[in-house]
Amino acid sequence: MKNKILLVFLLLTAINGTLTAQNEFGEIRGKLTDSVNLEPIPFASVIAYMDGILITGATTDNEGYFSIKPLQSGSYQIKTSSQGYSSLIINDVKVNSGKMTFLTLKCYSVGITLPGPTISTYTTPLIDPGQISTMQVLGTEEIRSSPYMDIKQLAATTAGVYQEDEGESIYMRGAREDGTAYYIDGIKVIGDFRLPKTAIKEMKVLTGGIPASIGDVTGGVIMITTKGYSKW
Repeated sequence: MKNKILLVFLLLTAINGTLTAQNEFGEIRGKLTDSVNLEPIPFASVIAYMDGILITGATTDNEGYFSIKPLQSGSYQIKTSSQGYSSLIINDVKVNSGKMTFLTLKCYSVGITLPGPTISTYTTPLIDPGQISTMQVLGTEEIRSSPYMDIKQLAATTAGVYQEDEGESIYMRGAREDGTAYYIDGIKVIGDFRLPKTAIKEMKVLTGGIPASIGDVTGGVIMITTKGYSKW
């Protein structure tokens, strides 16, 4: 009997660890094509850097598609390299935990333009193909510049979240306070908790399209990703 209980405990721990890992990381997915005829560019290298350090990369398939994962949330620089084409550099590509960032990349043939990198800065599209939920993301800079210190007050600055007064409960989609679920680094938090603002790397406020991995939620979800100790 004890062995069965131990086996069930280990199984639940493994499942919880898998869900946590899925929630902590994001992905950059996209397609690389010729800028003139829009033909896909296969077997090209697409590399992700953070703060000048190579993190990981991928190679495009026969149709020019690539996928770079797993990636921690943050801002990345993407560089492409392909024979016969000038390299492409995209700065400030934002990656959020549990979310896909999609890039449409177009390279010029070296016969059309002078050899050398084409540099641009990533801008969030009006219609984000990686956005499957009604979600608003507060990044490190937004959280740092906010005058609020409490997590509930930070969440109340987003659309769809109501708070009658500072320090009081928040309500999402008309549900009661217990209809809001809180997750810190993929782990569900039950009861009251305190977390300093300086420890938060990213906060996502979901008011619709709740992922199946979270379960049945009557209101909304607040998902918090904390910084590493060296980032405080």
